[in-house]
Amino acid sequence: MNPKLSTDLEQFVTSNPTGAAKVEGTNGATYWLLTDDAMRIRQYVHEGLEQADRGEVAPWDAENIKSAGRRRRDDRSR
Repeated sequence: MNPKLSTDLEQFVTSNPTGAAKVEGTNGATYWLLTDDAMRIRQYVHEGLEQADRGEVAPWDAENIKSAGRRRRDDRSR
């Protein structure tokens, strides 16, 4: 079942910068409405957690990551 959102509710969800909105149902239950982008990010996080659980991790080297990002930025600006 794919119910349609009311215009007001759709505007509420899409105006939220995180792409997620917490709403309360008429029965007092809490629901989360997520945009496609928010769902995609949620899936990436879930996949990363599964990889970490399997031990598929590498040391975090912030300086290397920042250097690589700067190189990419500089290459694009040329």
